[in-house]
Amino acid sequence: MAELPGVLIPEGATAPDLCADALSELPVGVAAFDADNVLVFANQHFFTIFETTTAVVKPGRSAEDLSKYIARQKIFADGADLTELLAEIDRLDPGETFENTLQLRNGRRIGQRIKKMASGAWISVLSDMTALAKAEEQAREAVYRWSFALESARQGVWDSNLVSGEMVYSR
Repeated sequence: MAELPGVLIPEGATAPDLCADALSELPVGVAAFDADNVLVFANQHFFTIFETTTAVVKPGRSAEDLSKYIARQKIFADGADLTELLAEIDRLDPGETFENTLQLRNGRRIGQRIKKMASGAWISVLSDMTALAKAEEQAREAVYRWSFALESARQGVWDSNLVSGEMVYSR
């Protein structure tokens, strides 16, 4: 196996191939643009968030073209395009990040974090905040039901930390 600092690369594989494969499996949308605002890479989750395909979001397309597509498709709830966002990215210094929230027409809220690289390239990471909010609500509901069941039964639970010997009781 070839070695890079912190990375083992199997024989016959290349670091870019492995990185692309890893990025494709992330549960967040990831897109990378070069210093000329041309798309270099976008993973499957990026397509899913914007409800589009690789025919539209493909390497070689400019961020401006993608902005026009998004405006035509009315992907954002307020009908906005990405013109102001692209201007904000241009104002970033290398190493700086920009975060915002996108409200999509389908009701989903998407958190976006953009980082400008030293080369002038930039990376956009998209997280579906709607799914996160739903999961948090489900967790709160589960805790409520668990607490209600314990209170109703006049029961409690205990937990033991085997390393420290600490015992925790709910009642």
